[in-house]
Amino acid sequence: MKNLEKILDCTNVNHDKTHICKYAYGLKHERDCIGISCIKCEFKSAINILEYLNKEYKKPIKMSSFEYDVLDSFLNTRTDHVSDYTFGDFDFFKILKNKGYYKNVDPNLTLREIYERAGD
Repeated sequence: MKNLEKILDCTNVNHDKTHICKYAYGLKHERDCIGISCIKCEFKSAINILEYLNKEYKKPIKMSSFEYDVLDSFLNTRTDHVSDYTFGDFDFFKILKNKGYYKNVDPNLTLREIYERAGD
């Protein structure tokens, strides 16, 4: 990583890092980074920016506050490794989906993937 950091010091990535950082943040979170301290930003490092931009794109999952809160509560009250199971593994979530909730959720995704992609 040290060699990559040296290379980045001599490139436009490092010199335009502030603009690229704001762009990467906007891509990931679909909003401006206004109010986020650059010191605390996940993209303060050029390496983090490149790693993020090189990752496979996974479309964010839109869900209501209620749906998110139910999923969050479910994950936080279980002591087993429930987050590694798929959404479709649980009758509880299948029933809610059949009632019209979680319309945008693929039942083949793990609860962890759903939670991470719905966090924004």
